[in-house]
Amino acid sequence: MRILFITNRFPGHFVCGDQMRAYQQIRHLSKRHAITLLAFENAPPASPWLAEMEACCERVITVKRGRIGMAWRLFCALGSRHPLQVAMYDSVPRGSGLEALLCEGLFDLAHIQLARLGPMVERLAPLPCVLDFVDALSLNMARRAQLDRSPLRWVAQMEASRLAVYEH
Repeated sequence: MRILFITNRFPGHFVCGDQMRAYQQIRHLSKRHAITLLAFENAPPASPWLAEMEACCERVITVKRGRIGMAWRLFCALGSRHPLQVAMYDSVPRGSGLEALLCEGLFDLAHIQLARLGPMVERLAPLPCVLDFVDALSLNMARRAQLDRSPLRWVAQMEASRLAVYEH
């Protein structure tokens, strides 16, 4: 099977759980399937992780996200019912080559990691997609809202309820 694996952060690094999970999934899937990794990243991946992914994947494509655009989408989402994390990442950065990849028609499946990349499912239609939530972000945000003592506690409360609806 030919899989387009899309992540919000470059796999590896072992800093965040989603990066570790993607790294292990790609490593294991690549034994039986052809993987193209499309990673949206704010910084270039560290050399050892890039080399590791290049060894596992047919193609590795990294695309930088613009922080100004992300901040603008976040600001615009404050007045909506859309989860802030989803709104902030609801854009395919220029230079991703996503349209060209899809026009090649080489993929049997897209694996999209994290709820924040959920809008990619519609962009990839009619390609079958797996949206891997990794964990329940709504529960994470609800716990943050309970434990946080900062003035931004209300953001975690708002995000928890928005994410709960979105995840459902």
